[in-house]
Amino acid sequence: MPAEDPKTSLLFLHIPKTGGATVTGVLSTRFAEADCLPLYQGPAPDLGDLDRFRYITGHLTASFTERFRRPPFVVTFLRDPIDRVLSSYSFLQPMSPEYVRSLLLFERGEDAHDRLLRCVELSRELPIDEIIRREPEIATEYFGNRQARVLSGSDPRGGDESLDRALEGLARCDFVGLTDRLDESVQWLTRRLGWRDLTPLPRTNVTSGRVHREQLSSRALDALREFTSIDGELHRHAVADYERRISKWSSAEDPRDAAADIPDAPVVDDLRFDQPIPGASWVARERVGAEPSFAWIGDTRTAWVDLEESAAESLRIEIAHSIDRSILESLRVSVNGTAVPHELSASDDVIVATARLRRRRLRRRARVTRVTLEVDRTARPSDVH
Repeated sequence: MPAEDPKTSLLFLHIPKTGGATVTGVLSTRFAEADCLPLYQGPAPDLGDLDRFRYITGHLTASFTERFRRPPFVVTFLRDPIDRVLSSYSFLQPMSPEYVRSLLLFERGEDAHDRLLRCVELSRELPIDEIIRREPEIATEYFGNRQARVLSGSDPRGGDESLDRALEGLARCDFVGLTDRLDESVQWLTRRLGWRDLTPLPRTNVTSGRVHREQLSSRALDALREFTSIDGELHRHAVADYERRISKWSSAEDPRDAAADIPDAPVVDDLRFDQPIPGASWVARERVGAEPSFAWIGDTRTAWVDLEESAAESLRIEIAHSIDRSILESLRVSVNGTAVPHELSASDDVIVATARLRRRRLRRRARVTRVTLEVDRTARPSDVH
């Protein structure tokens, strides 16, 4: 394809423990469910026609881009390597064998699940510097220069990554965000794409009780720095490059990337959550059996959608799941910033919030109607199980 052809699909190279679960969750909601290809859990799908998808994500390397006929718009996020490794080390500890076996460990070889299970076992039993000393091959795969490995498209098991190739991969990415500036990075990504804002971001997959660098001995910290030295240099380059790009985009009259042709979620008057969601603060879609898809309100305790402006006299919101029904007692609904009273009722195994819309609210019409939901607290099944 000629270089000037627009990029019509978005590929998110999700490096583990860089805030990627949060990022891919909110990005995916801007696409129809049928247009998304998440490569996280097996079995592996047919990858023969990737270009038919608009959003592809997974723990992949940059070499995955070679599978596309038309180059995708490539996004990734980088993190301080010590923080990333310690988060990964803590995240692995509670993993069950059943969960490990369900994962799609793309291009990692036939014994990939066995190696990951061994890493889980080691993470439960040993300090991270002891894992590096005793089983360097396992440590290299999961705690080594994984960010450089992703960008250079090298062997996912590690050992052949280099800074030069990683920097070449960094330059080929269309957008590189920073984990420690997550909200700001996502705001700039949406500006580059010409989308509505996606912040505030609901944080997901956050490792609770993780080990922090302050808890490490100086010896262990030195071992980690040496073990992730390429990632350390890569991260420093990425931060400097991010600052240069932000400075350039900030002074531009229009910061959109001319190479991207990835439309935002369209505004409709009757929204289902398998459709693109023109809103923000929704956690990634979930599905129970054959039921329709839904999305949780995250830790922001508020979420919104833009609907097509109309002369409707009522607003109907179906609440498919609530982990604790008492949360709904605090539900507040607003339309274009104005609170509207609502009533809750049960209908066909869902809770329905119905609000009457006064005609005087429509005298000064907006092009869209923004509906915002707020609650005092939130919870998801994964928070309690």
